[in-house]
Amino acid sequence: QRLQRNALLDDMGNASCTPTRAGAKRQGLFEMSLRTYLEEWLPRELSRNAEENRYVFGEFGDQWAPLRDAYTLPPCAACSRKAAAITIGLGGHHSGAPWHFHNSAFVEVFHGEKHFVMVPPGDPVIADIDE
Repeated sequence: QRLQRNALLDDMGNASCTPTRAGAKRQGLFEMSLRTYLEEWLPRELSRNAEENRYVFGEFGDQWAPLRDAYTLPPCAACSRKAAAITIGLGGHHSGAPWHFHNSAFVEVFHGEKHFVMVPPGDPVIADIDE
């Protein structure tokens, strides 16, 4: 329930967030309140233009700690608060995190859907991901 729109606005509306342009690299960083992002950016007309789509990803500041702390980790040996980097992403259609690499990862989607692209070891695109 904490992740529902009204609860987020009530609990964290004044928290600072840094939505960036959707694309191959995290660029075009904007700083704004979460309220501004939810009320002004997300309701925008659907666009495939990366300049018009911003994604909140990797908010590790103290303002976001209550939301991260409320997350219940999955029951696995490696899923401890010390070992896990809990990240929260928010975005609309055609937005998302840029190419990046993970070793082990657990991803949970609470609302909507997420598209994953996985490449085999040695794939030539990996050099672009690692830039």
